[in-house]
Amino acid sequence: MPYRAGGRTCARQLHEYPDSNAWAANGPAVAGQGDKALLAGDPHLPQTIPSVWYEVALSAPGLDAAGVSVPGLPGILMLQGTLDPATPYAGALSARRALPTARMVVVKGGGNHGQSLAQPPNTCVNGYLNRYLATGALPSGSGLVSATCPAVPAPAP
Repeated sequence: MPYRAGGRTCARQLHEYPDSNAWAANGPAVAGQGDKALLAGDPHLPQTIPSVWYEVALSAPGLDAAGVSVPGLPGILMLQGTLDPATPYAGALSARRALPTARMVVVKGGGNHGQSLAQPPNTCVNGYLNRYLATGALPSGSGLVSATCPAVPAPAP
C-alpha cells in the first residue's frame, strides 16, 4: 500500500535482511549542543532477542566514548616502547589505567614508534602480535604491564 512522504506518494517498502546502510551527521540538527556528531550503521545482522550487541563505554580525562560491541571480540593489545618519543611511556601507562581490560606489552629500551613489524624485527613483540591477530589471545600477565620484550639493536647505518 502506498504512503505519503514529503508531499509525494511512495511505494511501501519493508526492511529485509540483509541490507547495507551507514550514515554520519554533523551539523545544527545534530550538533546544536557542543559540536556533537552522530554516527550510525547497519551491522548486517538480523534483530534478535536477546540482542547480540551490548553497550560499552570508556571514560578517561578528556575522553568520553560510548558504543556497542559483540561478545567474543578480542580485547585490546597495546604495544609500547619505554623510550618512544612520539607516544611517551607515561602516557601509555595512563591509557592502560583507563582501559582496565587491555593488556600492554612493553619493549624495555625500545625507542621506535612502531614496535611491531619493524626492521630489524622484534620476534618477541611480533609473537604477541601474531597470536593476537590469529586467535585474539592476549598476554596473561596482570598489572599495568602484562609482558615485556627486550629492545632490538638499532639498524646499522
